[in-house]
Amino acid sequence: MRASGELALDAGVRHSVVAQIAKSPEVPDGAEERLLDEALRFLALSAELSARGEDSRLVPSVRVDAAWHAFILHTRAYAELCERAFGEYVHHDPSPPDAPVELGNVVDYLRTRVLMEERYGALDEELWPLP
Repeated sequence: MRASGELALDAGVRHSVVAQIAKSPEVPDGAEERLLDEALRFLALSAELSARGEDSRLVPSVRVDAAWHAFILHTRAYAELCERAFGEYVHHDPSPPDAPVELGNVVDYLRTRVLMEERYGALDEELWPLP
């Protein structure tokens, strides 16, 4: 993985992604910018673990996932950031929409929260709520 300082987005792209995030029903009013920042931090952690060869499933919160989806829709900007910051494309492997919430998903989500806290400090509970 390359330096995390490479996570900055062009102002126009950032504005467009934030506007897309705002359209999601999962997003609380006024949280769009913070959610984009959390999605970028989540991507950095995912890329770091992948680069170290750790085969661990990270699960973002529903809100952070909504921000990630909004960013992925900006395909060129998303692919460019992944290549610049991580050296490779970071894929999104969603669960099927009708998949039941399983204990494994909850455990993976809680583990993700712990790893995010270890890397970045206290989490914003509005964006990373406990299940």
